[in-house]
Amino acid sequence: MSASSDIQLRNSVLLWHQWLTGAAPQMPAGLEAPPKPSLPKDNGAWSAMARCRTVADALMAPPFAQFVRYVLPDEAKRKAYVERPQNLAALARAAVAVGQVSTADLQSSFPEQMAEDAGGGRPRISRAVAHGLLSTENPDDALYHAVQIVGILREKANVVDLAYGMLLWPKTRSDWAYRFNDGVLGLARPTK
Repeated sequence: MSASSDIQLRNSVLLWHQWLTGAAPQMPAGLEAPPKPSLPKDNGAWSAMARCRTVADALMAPPFAQFVRYVLPDEAKRKAYVERPQNLAALARAAVAVGQVSTADLQSSFPEQMAEDAGGGRPRISRAVAHGLLSTENPDDALYHAVQIVGILREKANVVDLAYGMLLWPKTRSDWAYRFNDGVLGLARPTK
C-alpha cells in the first residue's frame, strides 16, 4: 500500500470505530485524532459487530456496510473491489476484528500491545496464545485468534494495525511475529 492509501485506511478505520463506539481514539503524542464522523452514533451498531465472530456474521451485520463505505468511499472503486469474494472476506475480517474493540489505542502496535508487560516479566498475551495467531496462514483462523486476543486485552487495541493485519493476512503474519517477539524479549526478567 502507498503512504496515501495507508493514511486513508487509518482515517477510515478510526472514523468507523468512532462512529461505532462513540469514543475518540487514544492517539500517540504529536498525532491528531480524525474529526468526529458526520453520521450520528448508532447505539446498536457496536453490539451488533461485537457479536460477530466470522466473515458470514459480518456480512449479515448492518454496520459492515458502513465499514465498507468508510474504507472505500469512492463508489466505483468500492464496487470493483468487492466483486472479488476474497476482497469482501478480507474487509469482513477487518470489520469483525475492529468491531470487538471498545477503546482504540494507537499508542503502540497490536503485536507490541500483546507483548506488554503483565507483571513479573510476562507478556499480556502468553506465547502459547500468540502462537495460535502467528502460526496460522489461514485468514479465518487468524480472525478467530485475533478476536480471542482482543478479549484478553480487555477490548483495548490498536484498531488500525488490527484492521491492516486482518486485511492483508497472511502477509502481515511474519511482521507481527517479529514485533511480538521483540517486545517479549525486551521485557525485564524478574530477579531471583
